[in-house]
Parts: sequence; structure tokens; C-alpha cells
Amino acid sequence: DKTDEVIAENPGKNLAPYYTVEEFVESLEKPRRILLMVKAGEATDKTIASLTPHLDKGDILIDGGNTYYQDTIRRNRELSDQGFNFIGTGVSGGEEGALKGPSIMPGGQKEAYELVAP
Repeated sequence: DKTDEVIAENPGKNLAPYYTVEEFVESLEKPRRILLMVKAGEATDKTIASLTPHLDKGDILIDGGNTYYQDTIRRNRELSDQGFNFIGTGVSGGEEGALKGPSIMPGGQKEAYELVAP
């Protein structure tokens, strides 16, 4: 199992194994704040669909996958209609950003941003 391999290869790194999406979601403090770093497009929609049955109203999904803006608008509308918060986040910077810090450009509900802002 991939989860067990990662845990075994990283002793002492404060990693917590979860074997189901439900188990992972239930482990998070409410309101939950979940950052998705998934390839833009269908993979993001599938990931969101796997999470939403386990979320509570007011939980926050943050899409960091540089999604096409029309998809972000659609997801924001769909998730808002279900009572969830959504922040579409562009992440930029390439190799230099990986070393020195990326440019992160969030957009979404102000209330959700205030719950995740530094």
C-alpha cells in the first residue's frame, strides 16, 4: 500500500496515515480547510466530488491547481450552492518560486479567505 510505504520511508517526519477520504476529512479541525494541488480539469472535479460527501457547511476547499478561470467560477457557484466555501488560487513562480517562495493569488468568498489568511 502506497500510504504505508510513504510512512515507512519517512520515520519521525510527523506524517499521519489515512486510508480513506472520509478518515482524512474527519481528522481535520472544523471549519475544515483543504488545499487541493491537483492537475487542473477533470482530476480536480473528481477530487472535489470525492470530498464533498464528507464535508460540512462552511468548510473550505482551496484549488491551487492553476485552473481555467471559467472552471473556478463554476466550482465556486456549485460549491456555494451546497454551503461550502471555495477559493480558486493561482500559484506561480516556477523553479525560482519553489526555492524563494511562490506568488499565490487567491480569489473567492471574503469570509473564507479570512479563515485561511496568514
